[in-house]
Amino acid sequence: DKLVTGVQTCALPICIEGLEGRIEIKFAQLDELVRLRLETADAQAAGRYLAGLPVAVTSGVVELADQIKQESGRLLRERTRERTMAERNSRILETMSLCMALALLGGAVRSARRSSEARLRAEAALKQTNEALDQRVRERTRELAQANDSLRLLADSIPDMVWTVTPDGT
Repeated sequence: DKLVTGVQTCALPICIEGLEGRIEIKFAQLDELVRLRLETADAQAAGRYLAGLPVAVTSGVVELADQIKQESGRLLRERTRERTMAERNSRILETMSLCMALALLGGAVRSARRSSEARLRAEAALKQTNEALDQRVRERTRELAQANDSLRLLADSIPDMVWTVTPDGT
């Protein structure tokens, strides 16, 4: 039975297996000690039995328990560090997502504003064109009214006007 000594670290499952084996040995020794005390009237027999027990089993249990404690602490620190990194990465990802969403929202607002401004410019240009067209229609109507008035005045001032028409209507 090899004993792990010093501050070496072991893989947790191996340490636990070693600890279980040593604890079984220790329980067997304690069972024997209890049997000796109960079955014999000799109190010194139990003492001789204890004196004859190797200290290595008890110290091996303590050392393995210490190694398990150290390994558990190391694993806990490692998992805590990994969780902290995962949380930090998650916060970074959330922040980047928020920035991306804000950028997209800003682009959408800018695009909507440009579209709105273009529509307003087009409406203004259409209104100006309609006003210019209305003005031209009024001017042309006034010109035609003046021409009609001139022709009517001419027709009214010539009492007997003669019209000549050719068969084709000209």
